[in-house]
Amino acid sequence: MGKGQDVVDINVLMDAFETFKETSTKLEISYKELEERAVGLDIELAEKNNFLSAVLESLPVGVIATDEEGRINTVNDEICSILGKRAPELTGASLSESLLVIDKCGEGDCEVTLRTVDKTVKTLTVTQKVLRSVRGDEAGRLIVVKDISEITRLRRSDQREKRLAAMGVMAASIAHQIKNPLGSIELFASVLRDELKGEEENRKYAVEIVRAVRILNNTLSNMLLFANTSRLSVEQISLEQLSEEIKSTCGFIAAERGITFSTEGLTNHVPLKVDAELMKQAIINLVMNALDAVSDVEGGEVTLNSKNTKDSLEIRVSDNGPGIPEDDLDKVFDPFFTTRPKGTGLGLAVVSSIVKSHGGEVDVSCDLNGTTFTISLPSGEETEVL
Repeated sequence: MGKGQDVVDINVLMDAFETFKETSTKLEISYKELEERAVGLDIELAEKNNFLSAVLESLPVGVIATDEEGRINTVNDEICSILGKRAPELTGASLSESLLVIDKCGEGDCEVTLRTVDKTVKTLTVTQKVLRSVRGDEAGRLIVVKDISEITRLRRSDQREKRLAAMGVMAASIAHQIKNPLGSIELFASVLRDELKGEEENRKYAVEIVRAVRILNNTLSNMLLFANTSRLSVEQISLEQLSEEIKSTCGFIAAERGITFSTEGLTNHVPLKVDAELMKQAIINLVMNALDAVSDVEGGEVTLNSKNTKDSLEIRVSDNGPGIPEDDLDKVFDPFFTTRPKGTGLGLAVVSSIVKSHGGEVDVSCDLNGTTFTISLPSGEETEVL
């Protein structure tokens, strides 16, 4: 009986052992399947992360993600480009400390003006959303930033052009009505001046009339030039040829005023199709405007330089003067707008009219270093004249 029981026990143990072996084998197979599944999930997760990263980097807007404490943990290349900063400079930084103007925007949409590290002023739209965890707790913020500086500039330019068109018609009408009688006044005053030789007390009044009439006549000529630059005498010319008289005239005036006038960066070998006299007048107007801006500045400097881009030639006139108030930037090309007590407000309006008639654009920017006016002209064989 005892021996038979031992055999039964051994058989039970053997059966249990076989069951254990089968179970172990199944567990081992399941574990390997889990391992393979885990590897597959890791690969799938990596692929999805790569895809999401690619999507994030391809977005035409800047993206910032913060944690619940307001520290930046994710940025894309576009926001780095907009802000002029590298990703390591942003990641880990506090949003309130590094980008206060953006941090102040609450949830929703807002428009802000931001000065970047290179002193460029940009207009941005900022959209913020709260990020939440699976439990519904606030986990940070998602901030989408779009650079609308160019759109804003074009909008202002369009509004300015509409004002200029309306004022151009008015200016031409007024100038034509005044110019003829003004010519008669100058003629009669000149005759009177000549007849009063020897009577200096009375003659000085005639001389003053002639001088005042000539000033008015110059103003009217500028008004007509502003109103009508459609009749252009176009020729192919290089910037070097165009600049000789500019350097001579403006350099002399700058030297008289003790202002440094540099044209070292003025180089261009791309032919331009322009009305040389009008374009020369436009550039001289900008340089004279810059010279006036630095007349009271110790160490005043004005530079005239150029840069070739893919499709255009940029001619820049810069000064280290006090700059232009931001509220006035979109008005400086309006006729009769001036910040100078003795200014007519026509110089920059004439510049704008001349450049526009050549199919180009003129723009102004200010920073802590002064003011820069930029004329952008189509260059090469494709240059078009309107």
